[in-house]
Amino acid sequence: MGTLSLLTQLLFTLIHGTNWTISDELTISKFLYSSAYDFSSVVFEELLFRGVLLYLLIAYLNEHKAIAISAIAFGIYHWFTYGIWGNLLGMTLVIITTGFMGYVFAKAYSKTNSVMLPIGLHIGWNWINNSVFSNGPNGNVFLLPNQTFAMEGYIGLFSFLWFLIIPATVLFLLNMNVLGAFRSKI
Repeated sequence: MGTLSLLTQLLFTLIHGTNWTISDELTISKFLYSSAYDFSSVVFEELLFRGVLLYLLIAYLNEHKAIAISAIAFGIYHWFTYGIWGNLLGMTLVIITTGFMGYVFAKAYSKTNSVMLPIGLHIGWNWINNSVFSNGPNGNVFLLPNQTFAMEGYIGLFSFLWFLIIPATVLFLLNMNVLGAFRSKI
């Protein structure tokens, strides 16, 4: 996921001709704080949605229903963490994209019977996106773009589709048991 997050940033950099600079606000303390925030928020979310909710749902329902409910709950949770409650289009896009990613994390859990792979996948994405490319809740951390761009029109559609390709790729790798090879190492 960290690699996919990096590829995502590079792809959108190429599309928009963005240049990146190191933030003037960067300090070791700020970078470590942001990294710790990414790690702790991921651990919290994974323990909540996979370690507790999915675990209990699998015990009482069949695995497919449990994974679907966990994924939907994960998507709904992100309505609030992204602050988009009441924005119907934003809520729809977020529940689809984060719900799909929640589905992938839940499948990773069900394949390994451990939260370690979902934590690793999730932290890979969040850390690159938030702490390295400053796209998260901690503001300007490490790299800053020289420009911002509107996510509308064809770029918005491409972005949405790209954020469906990412979990589809990870799901494919899970189903091919590529990531399952890491189970013995976790």
